[in-house]
Amino acid sequence: MIEEVDVEIFTVSVQDGNPSVVRLVGELDLAGVPRLTTVLASLDGNLELDCSQLSFIDAAGLGALQDAHHARAARGATLVITNPSRLLLRLIGLLGLDTVLEVRALGDGLP
Repeated sequence: MIEEVDVEIFTVSVQDGNPSVVRLVGELDLAGVPRLTTVLASLDGNLELDCSQLSFIDAAGLGALQDAHHARAARGATLVITNPSRLLLRLIGLLGLDTVLEVRALGDGLP
């Protein structure tokens, strides 16, 4: 007999503050985008997306980050991507999103 195990591939948690810190953990792909979008839409003010535990991101995930940036800007707030992996930094640069998204890598003056 085969047992089915429900494994969370992508989780989002929020630490309230100013800015609020949204931790992305796991794999952000097309299946995880609705969860991220729902969480971000429920929050007001400036946000930091902590990507230190994000192990994978696809085009849908990158699009969600760009959409979230534009939604924050339309509200007069900011969205900063923090602690991205080198791969995420490279993808952001290759796609030209480094001219759109605010990104702070480790060592960029973060406390």
